[in-house]
Amino acid sequence: MYGYWEMCMVECADSEFRCDNNTCISITRTCDDRNDCDDGSDENEDYCSTRECAEDQFKCDNNRCIRGSYKCDGDNDCGDNSDEIGCPPVECADYEFRCDNNKCISITSTCDGRNDCDNGSDENEDYCSTRECAEDQFKCDNNRCIRGSYKCDGDNDCGDNSDEIGCPPVECADYEFRCENNKCISITSTCDGRNDCDNGSDENEDYCSTRECAEDQFKCDNNRCIRGSYKCDGDNDCGDNSDEIGCPPCAEDQFKCDNNRCIRGSYKCDGDNDCGDNSDEIGCPPRECAEDQFKCDNNRCIRGSYKCDGDNDCGDNSDEIGCPPKECADYDTNKHTNTSEHVTSFNIFGRECAEDQFKCDNNRCIRGSYKCDGDNDCGDNSDEIGCPPVECADYEFRCENNKCISITSTCDGRNDCDNGSDENEDYCSTRECAEEQFKCDNNRCISGSYKCDGDNDCGDNSDEIGCPPIVKS
Repeated sequence: MYGYWEMCMVECADSEFRCDNNTCISITRTCDDRNDCDDGSDENEDYCSTRECAEDQFKCDNNRCIRGSYKCDGDNDCGDNSDEIGCPPVECADYEFRCDNNKCISITSTCDGRNDCDNGSDENEDYCSTRECAEDQFKCDNNRCIRGSYKCDGDNDCGDNSDEIGCPPVECADYEFRCENNKCISITSTCDGRNDCDNGSDENEDYCSTRECAEDQFKCDNNRCIRGSYKCDGDNDCGDNSDEIGCPPCAEDQFKCDNNRCIRGSYKCDGDNDCGDNSDEIGCPPRECAEDQFKCDNNRCIRGSYKCDGDNDCGDNSDEIGCPPKECADYDTNKHTNTSEHVTSFNIFGRECAEDQFKCDNNRCIRGSYKCDGDNDCGDNSDEIGCPPVECADYEFRCENNKCISITSTCDGRNDCDNGSDENEDYCSTRECAEEQFKCDNNRCISGSYKCDGDNDCGDNSDEIGCPPIVKS
């Protein structure tokens, strides 16, 4: 059925692209190899090959438009690396490694089995085989450098277990299991089907078949130990269903599902799949809904006002079947056009919102309580225009769109405000960190305890500059 969504041609903003299916998306989401329109029209080859990028943007060889500042920044922002072709060599810091594509990464990120450069140059075999590790580090057989304290700690930090070879036996606590590689794990993590030791010794069949479970536990047929209370609770906690075999019938006020679960008797034939196998909804008589409700084809009852509102509230779309088309206003079809030729020439919806709703500039109807709540519920931010300033808590930051976020989420390189105001350079450069924090050169605030701990917590390594050598443990 074609509802009123398909009957009208939507007027998109200048910053938006109108898809062939009559939806609006940001112009920046076109030609990015993602099907944002759902019909592929935003990736149309004819459109993308002729699309012009803005003056402050760079056009990639694959027709994507990216920020001009991303050109020659060492990152493959285009996806085809065309923004990094023909770039002059960059100068990396002493603690950094310069990739073949001019990207600078921490020297600690080289030879670790991960492609941090994006072109594999940080994992080059010739470089890695001759690289020297620092005095406080251990060089693995696979050429990785790890902290010296990680040697013989029971964890496979190298990835090839070379840091755990030739180590003396470790003493594990009474409640722990000592793996064959000297790693200590909780005794409850053995014989559970997961390789917690990293070498499979916690799942050894000889050990698991003779292991005794605790008094308050139940031993499954597959040798797993689970809580005794999980026995006969209707869930397959063992993984082989042995905890649900030979269980007593359900209580009088309960319903027994085909999968042996017991649920409340009132859940039988309520329209919801409470059993998980839908056996509580089989053979049910037709259900009667209240006068102010609509009965869906799947027997669910929803508010009557949800009928023909354009949303699939039933779950089977029966509330949107047989709905009359909405009235559309007149429209100048020459104002906004794209590659579509089959869209009927009508204007945006002449839809009226309910009294307790707010009508967005793009004609969407949202709850009235969503107006001025700091979130872009409309999609075009019209529900946040003309709003009075909100009062944020002392530990919060008020975004320019009135959204309140944690003060710790500002100046961290992430757009938590949705409009970038939490990453404003003027604000970040003057922001003071708390007494117990350290301020990085890139204006991030991190815990003071992270200073000189051997990890690049700042992201620019400024928390590790001028630090004394780390003492081996």
